[in-house]
Amino acid sequence: MSPSPATPRCDHDARPRSTHPRLRRALFAALLVLATLLLLASPPRVVHGDPTPEPGPIPADPVASKGGPPALEIKGNHFFDLSSGQRFAIKGVAYQPRYRGDVIDPISNAQRTAWERDLPVLASLGANVVRVYDIDAAAPHDQFMAALAERNMYLLLDMASAKSPLHHVDRSDPHLTVELLDRYLHVVDAFAGYSNVLGFLIGNEVSDSTGTSTRSAAVVRGLVRDVRQYIKVTGKRAIPLGYAASDNAATRIPNMQFYTCGAKDSTVDFYGANIYSWCAANQTFETSGYVDRTKELASLGVPVLLSEFGCNIVTPRTFPDVPSIYGPDMDAVVDGAIAYEYTEEDNRYGLVQVASASATDVTLLPDFTNLKNQWSGAKPTSISMTSAKSSTSRPQCPGVDDTWMATASPLPPTPSKCACQKMAVEAGRECRATLPFNWTYTEKAAFLGDLCGKVSCADLGSADDFASGQYGKYGACSVDAKIAWALNAYYEAQKKDASACNFGGKAMVVKNGSGTADDGGAATCVEMIPPEMLGTKAEGGTHDSDGGAGREGMLARAAMTLAVVGVGVIVSSSVAGVLPFAV
Repeated sequence: MSPSPATPRCDHDARPRSTHPRLRRALFAALLVLATLLLLASPPRVVHGDPTPEPGPIPADPVASKGGPPALEIKGNHFFDLSSGQRFAIKGVAYQPRYRGDVIDPISNAQRTAWERDLPVLASLGANVVRVYDIDAAAPHDQFMAALAERNMYLLLDMASAKSPLHHVDRSDPHLTVELLDRYLHVVDAFAGYSNVLGFLIGNEVSDSTGTSTRSAAVVRGLVRDVRQYIKVTGKRAIPLGYAASDNAATRIPNMQFYTCGAKDSTVDFYGANIYSWCAANQTFETSGYVDRTKELASLGVPVLLSEFGCNIVTPRTFPDVPSIYGPDMDAVVDGAIAYEYTEEDNRYGLVQVASASATDVTLLPDFTNLKNQWSGAKPTSISMTSAKSSTSRPQCPGVDDTWMATASPLPPTPSKCACQKMAVEAGRECRATLPFNWTYTEKAAFLGDLCGKVSCADLGSADDFASGQYGKYGACSVDAKIAWALNAYYEAQKKDASACNFGGKAMVVKNGSGTADDGGAATCVEMIPPEMLGTKAEGGTHDSDGGAGREGMLARAAMTLAVVGVGVIVSSSVAGVLPFAV
């Protein structure tokens, strides 16, 4: 289930801002002090959305370890249940109800009517894991996680989001950006406090087409590195990080190699394979290709699962591959599988039929009964944690060629919010963008493309070489910051001719100090991952009750948010708004 770009929401304030820099600085400082005081005065719990709990028997306490299952632990190439000391066999279902409409967050408190209806059905199926592809990291999920814990079930969560082009890796033009990493870190903050999170999927079928799209693998692996480091420096539970790949014959082996080879600070903790090649009851372990996939996956040295399975070429599906997945054919290598998917959608992979989110009736389809029967008869080989051995063998990294175009070292650098902010402020001191507030990301990106046709944008990542690991120093910055840089570069290349800072009213010259930009908090900017903490583990770091970091983390993230608001802007009388130089 691959993400598709969508128009992002517009968060800009369209009200005119003062053009007096001293007044702006004073207002910004006052807001910063006020926000800090409010945070210090408030209780440590962070509540997203409506703070009033909905009535019902499900406790609001999000800590799943209270009466719920313990966190799973990896040893060697298996997941283990710490309460039993035995290997954990994943029997999962992809859970992303769309009701043949838009993608929604299916596990938020707001969707309680739907998931409270569905969880008993999933439990009766025999599922112990749900895989969710897209969530709103700002929404509360405590009620779902508690309900999941009551049923001794775990969550496998994809970190990207299809709802904004800023929040998933763009295969055609991949960059490890400030906004992308910030999305992932917010997901960590929202879910790290729950012991029944099995793992995070950094990417799903991102680098699975041959050619230039494989460059995106370097971005995915850079995210693995940075998310892992953030978890360390904030003292959170080390939730396993994984990648889910499609079964594309051309990129199957390079993907397996790339995400598990080389430096362990950026390799995945587990690997998922989305496989749909066993389609008919008369196929076998050998003729389906499963025997070959099992041999290939055995060499990775990390736990492996089928992160999607359930071919629907023949319907109703009988899931003839289940005995092999959970039996001697594969269970020494594979820790189970995720059946695709819970609700019947236009692609016809559903286990059940549900009319809408508010519907009370669930119709069990033949696929549901067939999978339940297969799972009930599955007898995975028992493997004790005491007998498991850690693997030291890892594959070699794939070579770079026309099929695979990414090197595992060096990777794109960790995005620097502060470097981007400083660059944008400096770039906008004379030639300033005056873009309408209602411009979408797509419109801004197109304008940036026009600018980069007039001046070299190599520093902005336009010439990134993923094969050799050479990246532009501002490639991680936002499209707003890149526009500021490109406008200034073109203006200077034209010897500061006023006509070079117009672009049909989308920019204007600011001289003689009348529009001098303040630093917008750049001097006190706080990095998402402080450079001085790279390579170290934070001491202490208590968790708050919302699953995020402690009070220090809350204040730091609040400071980061405030630091990017109000950076020097200029108001144009000819447009409705201006471009704030956010990172």
